[in-house]
Order: sequence, then C-alpha cells, then structure tokens
Amino acid sequence: MKIELIPNKFFGEICGEYDLSAILDGAGYLKIFPLRAELKYEVHGDRVEISGKITVKFEAVCDSCGGAADIEYLSVIDGVFTKGGGNDDYYSYEGRVIDLTQMLTDAVFAEYPSRVLCSEACKGYCFGCGKNLNDGECGCSRRSANSKT
Repeated sequence: MKIELIPNKFFGEICGEYDLSAILDGAGYLKIFPLRAELKYEVHGDRVEISGKITVKFEAVCDSCGGAADIEYLSVIDGVFTKGGGNDDYYSYEGRVIDLTQMLTDAVFAEYPSRVLCSEACKGYCFGCGKNLNDGECGCSRRSANSKT
C-alpha cells in the first residue's frame, strides 16, 4: 500500500485493502484475508504523519487442539515518515511516494496474539490418542499434557 504525495496537498485519506500474504506467508496460516486500512495523513514539509486503524483477519492452526482458529483484531496505528532517512522513531521515504509496507507489518505484529486459540474454551487434544477433546471425550486412559482438563 502506497501514498503518492501531491504538491500543495497537505492532508488526505487512504482506505483500502492490502495483501497480507507477503507478510504472513509460510507461517502455518490456513487462510489469509486482506488487511483493511482506514488511514489519514498530514504533510508538514518533509515530515508525513499517518494515523488510523487496520483490521487484520486470518485463519490459523489452534495452538492447543490443532483445529482451525479464526483470528480478527483491530489495531490503531500511527507513524511518522521523514524524507531521506528513518531511525527507530521514524520511517523513511524518498521522492513523492510513501511505501506503507513496513509500518503495516509493524502494526500487524504489534497486536499479534501470543497464543492462537480456536476459542477461549478450547480443551486441547489427548496426548495418548490425539483426539481433539473439543469434539468430546476420547475414553483414553492417558490425558494430554496439552489438554486444559
């Protein structure tokens, strides 16, 4: 997702979708939905302030039972871009185009859940037989170290 700065235009909005597959690719996701962004920007000389919100949605493997987990969260973001050089506090841009990829990546992972669960009530799986305990008891004598019960 990019913003093209137009001379003598000092503010604007950008709304749209951004393909997250390049950011989240190869990390065990079952399905990745486009990120939705609603952003505003203000230009102050060579400094551009961007703020707004993004909605992130994907389907992953539950860390507890191995089933499908639908994850969706809203993240409020803000960032500052400076022309010619960034640092730990600012992103950088060149010319009249600002590439938002790094800021969006940072925002996605800042709110990323530390543990992905299919539900708060997930029971895990049986370590003995491997049955998903959300589907019912297994009758196995060996209970799971991964099970919450």
